[in-house]
Amino acid sequence: MVGEVGCRFRAPCSPTPHIRSPHTMDRISAPWPLLRREAEVAAVLGAVTDPGLAGVLIVGASGSGKTAIAREAASRLGNSAHLVFVRGSAAMAETPYGALNLLFLELDLPAEAPPLFLLHSVQNALLQAAGERPVVVVVDNVQYLDESSVRALSYLAEAGVVHLMVASDRPGTSPGRFFDLWTKGMLERVDVMPLGLDTMRTLLQDLLETPVSWSAAVELWHVSRGNPRFLQAAVRGDIASGRLALEHDTWVLTEEDGPSRAQRNDPVVGILLALSNDQREALELVAVAGALPLEALLKFAPAATVDELQNAGLCAVGDAAPHPVEVGNGAIGDRLRADLAGNPPASLLHALRELEADGVLPPDSRLRVAEWFLDTGTPLPDDYLLQTARRANDAGNSRLALEALGGLAATDGDTALEYARACLVEGRIRDGHDAVSMVLGEGAGDRADLLEQQVRLVLRSQDDGVGVSELLGRFRRATTDVAEDSAPGRIDPRLLESEVAVYEGRFRDVLSIDAASPPVEGGQDPADDPGERAAHLVLAHSIAGDDATARSVAGRARRLGIPPGHSAGRHALQESMFLADVQAGRLQDALVLTASPALLADAWADAAVAECLEGCLLAQAGRARAALARLVPAIAQLRVRDRRGLLPVAESAAGYARALVGKPVVFRTPARPDPTGEQPASWTDAATMRLFQLLTDSLLRNGDAAARLFGVMADDQRDRGHHGAELLLRMHAVRLGNAAQAPSILVLARSMDTPLAVASNLLASGVIQRDSGVLLAAAESALEWGHLDLAGSAARMSMELHDAEHDPLEFVRAEQILRGTNVPRESAQARRVLTSRERALARMAAGGATNKEIAGAYHLSVRTVEGHVLRAMRKLGISNRKQLSTVFDR
Repeated sequence: MVGEVGCRFRAPCSPTPHIRSPHTMDRISAPWPLLRREAEVAAVLGAVTDPGLAGVLIVGASGSGKTAIAREAASRLGNSAHLVFVRGSAAMAETPYGALNLLFLELDLPAEAPPLFLLHSVQNALLQAAGERPVVVVVDNVQYLDESSVRALSYLAEAGVVHLMVASDRPGTSPGRFFDLWTKGMLERVDVMPLGLDTMRTLLQDLLETPVSWSAAVELWHVSRGNPRFLQAAVRGDIASGRLALEHDTWVLTEEDGPSRAQRNDPVVGILLALSNDQREALELVAVAGALPLEALLKFAPAATVDELQNAGLCAVGDAAPHPVEVGNGAIGDRLRADLAGNPPASLLHALRELEADGVLPPDSRLRVAEWFLDTGTPLPDDYLLQTARRANDAGNSRLALEALGGLAATDGDTALEYARACLVEGRIRDGHDAVSMVLGEGAGDRADLLEQQVRLVLRSQDDGVGVSELLGRFRRATTDVAEDSAPGRIDPRLLESEVAVYEGRFRDVLSIDAASPPVEGGQDPADDPGERAAHLVLAHSIAGDDATARSVAGRARRLGIPPGHSAGRHALQESMFLADVQAGRLQDALVLTASPALLADAWADAAVAECLEGCLLAQAGRARAALARLVPAIAQLRVRDRRGLLPVAESAAGYARALVGKPVVFRTPARPDPTGEQPASWTDAATMRLFQLLTDSLLRNGDAAARLFGVMADDQRDRGHHGAELLLRMHAVRLGNAAQAPSILVLARSMDTPLAVASNLLASGVIQRDSGVLLAAAESALEWGHLDLAGSAARMSMELHDAEHDPLEFVRAEQILRGTNVPRESAQARRVLTSRERALARMAAGGATNKEIAGAYHLSVRTVEGHVLRAMRKLGISNRKQLSTVFDR
């Protein structure tokens, strides 16, 4: 029986990735074009053409693209400058004028001639060849320039004979004379920074000609740190190993892993071969351990060696204590870790064990070392593996937890506990449920920590055999038992009750539970997870319509910070804040929470979750094309790995977005069925899917029926005390034509101060008063915060109520708003919307053109032009061309 459970502790086998086409590999392996560096190229051109400067110093890490930027800038100068290319060489570094040798040959100058003669000869020859044009010297590999060449070039630059374009890893590595020119202000400095996550993802999509999921982009950025050279190697290696695969026309991250990832790092080999033994041993230790405190590293490596690695850009030392030392580039670290795992040196194993014994490794480094030990196949004691699993779960690294548990020789309650925690994160609900049930059934008693996990597993499982309420009762009783082998107080039972209430959509109960267990003043209860508790309250207050309190709770939690070991709470709080912003209509604030800085800061458990939720936000706001740009790659990624169970939510959102732009609402069956079985959706996920299903029905089937159902759903949320959710549903009901819901919106909106409440209040007021001006104000309000569906619907209603007595400019503005949305043009007002032909001809008429002139410009008859212009004026509610001119001028 122990063996059976142990088997389940191993992660499921990864499916075979799709075969890559040779064309794809050719594109990746070929030299990459210079993309996303327009600002740097422009800065270089500006500096090198500035008559007050001697040129430009282009600074960036090796592989950042600085040489490509210099060459691109030089190519754009074209014939406007006389270009000279000088490249340093290790073979000629000790040869006087070695870097200028080719230039001397062209000028037929002997390198052994007196320096002054050479300088005057070069100066005269360059000026003669350039004529009236400036001379621009592009210098690369400056670290290999011989001193004589540097002296000559700097003299020519100071004398104003040439403009220098120097590419350097950093100012300090430039030859002294170039460095002096920069410090004197004669050379402008242009920094070539690593690619940001957004830029890098766009670059990859341009090169691969297909979308790239956020999960894949985030991993590639962490590996390459935005360095184009290492990024190219990482992409090439990950495609070759199957880690990066093309699924449903999107590049996604698969479950493939292991030594094959080292294949990505071909450019790293030359760097590593150039290291001394001391440098390599120090770099190996840092590569395996991760962020290693400087003081700890100095026990195994001389300070001079660390300085050398830092100066070479291979290591980075933090400014703040304890001054963590890290490998400067993830690609180098990956290559070293993979190589060392295959043949671990005894000295490295000894050093790592000593660091662990001394307790100087930070939590993340401890996990990195443990993961590497597992990769090496080194026999590890059970207590070490269990401790690793616990630490990995605390850090949110469920994959490492499962890997560590797979090496255990025996199974007990502690093992089942960590296994269940990992399975919850991985979505392997059935596996976790079976393991805990077996241990509880074998006499473990009612251990509070095991029952806590069992409650969560049953809540998310399809098994109705055991009720959540019964398990909660057992858990409450267990937390009061102080038996030596139990873990009372690991989590407050009320916090677990709150989690269950959130999952089931009982938000009034969440607030009642919190009122009965206020936060501990002066600090956090060690049994409490501050992030998770705050997440529950933020969502509950938001759904209840109390946005101010929701924001206050979120702000307090962020100010206090989430302690280490509470990654699940941190991720839950991020998602709740996102949902609260969406609920309130603060769409731009919500998008900030899913932007690349949040992804790189590990604010989300999975980048695919952030990408999916961002797509859902855009879809429900009617921003269909932007939504599909997020949802298509998210769906492809979720088909490979859906730990959160969001695939049905993403597909329902994509279905509505596709319906908005007139695309068929069809989805393929999952390419890989989930071996763990489907999870029942949480209340939030189920409500989101129902929202999108009704919105899609309103477009494809019966809009009136959908509007009525929105009203019914709003009544249900009112009865539950979910007034925030109620407002959203009644807004959709009214904009789809259910005017009977408008009075209820007025009552709700009075007690709320959110963008959604303001726009909904205007919508309801305009419908009740039948006032086209108020409805236009509602459209403007919704447009301001980005809800195109509400803006378009309010604009359409305004146009329907517009008549000849109203300001024609209101109609024009409403029509402009409507045309910027995907809201359907219903027949009642479609006749009043200007066609593109009517608008074009009316604009010419407003500008003073005669019918004959317009007819000649468009190759139409004069009578046809007259008809178009008259129809346009009737629709705008005006009677003469002077009024038409006023409309279009304004």
